[in-house]
Amino acid sequence: NDLGIVYGMVRDHDRAVQCYSEAIRIKTIRLGGNHEEIADLHFNLGMVYNKSRKYEKAYDSYLEALRGMKAIHGEQHEDVARVQHHLGILSNDMGRRTLAMTYYEDSLKVRVKILGPEHVEVARTMYNLGLVYQENGDYKRALECLTGALKVTKHHLGNAHEKVADTQHSIGLVYQKLGKFEESLQTYEEALSIRRAKLGQEHTSTATTLHNMGDVYYMVGEL
Repeated sequence: NDLGIVYGMVRDHDRAVQCYSEAIRIKTIRLGGNHEEIADLHFNLGMVYNKSRKYEKAYDSYLEALRGMKAIHGEQHEDVARVQHHLGILSNDMGRRTLAMTYYEDSLKVRVKILGPEHVEVARTMYNLGLVYQENGDYKRALECLTGALKVTKHHLGNAHEKVADTQHSIGLVYQKLGKFEESLQTYEEALSIRRAKLGQEHTSTATTLHNMGDVYYMVGEL
């Protein structure tokens, strides 16, 4: 397992896969099928496949990890929620938005219950779920998730962190889609202020917020 982690860190993904796969084979023989170490290995193997863009293999490995975690810990455990969160990321990357929503929603329920609504991991899942809702055109639920994530993120990181700006930018986009241009511009302005301070005027994220603000001003001028 440790050697697989090292190979993963140095981006030798093929060697990492070999190490994790062999470790799974040996530990399954020695420890049996349902063991936390084996579930962790399946999760790590999924991470490597994901980085290698072998998404189907990554998905299968994450599912094995999820099955193992549920067998060991039950449904209500942070390790289960962690795997569900990553399955949400992967499913969205594979274009499976409905499945991604399901995994994120399941992960969020567990994390809120186990970690509490103000935990940073709750904010992370809430943010990702909000983005999927936004991509799916469900702007009301997107706004609920993103504003919730913003509140928790500010609590942990302060008002001037890059992640706060990322969330504000996403909220601005939802307001833009809803035609609430005043709210959109105000939120974009807040994101822009942080991005200029933290990333600089020439950063692509700064340019993206400026681009979106330009679109809103153009739409307002057309009304």
